[in-house]
Amino acid sequence: MGTALGRFASGLQGTVRVVANISSIDQYLPEDIAAFSQTYPDVDIELEEKRGGEILKCVEDGTADLGIGNDWYLGEAAAVSRPYREDSLVAIFPRAHPMARLRTLSFADVLDEPLIGLHAESAYNAKLAQQAALIGRDIRMKIRVNSFDALCRMVHAGLGISFVLKQLADMYQDILNIVAVPLSDAWANKRILIAYRSEHTLSASARTLLEFLTRQFLTRQAETHAGSPSEAREPANTAPRVPRGC
Repeated sequence: MGTALGRFASGLQGTVRVVANISSIDQYLPEDIAAFSQTYPDVDIELEEKRGGEILKCVEDGTADLGIGNDWYLGEAAAVSRPYREDSLVAIFPRAHPMARLRTLSFADVLDEPLIGLHAESAYNAKLAQQAALIGRDIRMKIRVNSFDALCRMVHAGLGISFVLKQLADMYQDILNIVAVPLSDAWANKRILIAYRSEHTLSASARTLLEFLTRQFLTRQAETHAGSPSEAREPANTAPRVPRGC
């Protein structure tokens, strides 16, 4: 029993409750959680999909240890956060669309096209509507769906155009008849954050996962600047960052 208690106290055993937005679950977390579980097989991760505004609420009320989502809604949050991923929004078109040949374009350039978006209550749609309003435009969705997979397949079928993160677009360009074009707007560059109430409120297991995901981010940053791949290593301790609107 003493050994079991020691393993639990050291963070090698326990449960970590994580809530995340759909894009993080679709694109980033499966591989990172699998890598973590190989190193810490006795730590159970309870992962649940939540909408943008719900993520912060779960962290603040203690129903989740860690919340993962966009700086669009976590950037001004009271919770502490660390960076997890960086990505950029791109426009996606059917391959035969005239705009698919462009090297880059602005958000305003495509607002007259038939648009495909997520459900009306999504943080994704709210952000697009906000940016359209800032340039005096309305955004009208021809089709609304509940997943990015369905969204990309609607574009593939030629029913309209849409916006997704570059990493997701790169995945779907290999299997669907779509083309991604970068957006020139500065706001299209975004960060995925890991939010938590404070480090001292985290269990040893939750801190271990936080450090692991932080190291994954730092390793990717180093690879990007060095231009050479390397294997992700177990994270060292890093200082938390308080978001300032990123």
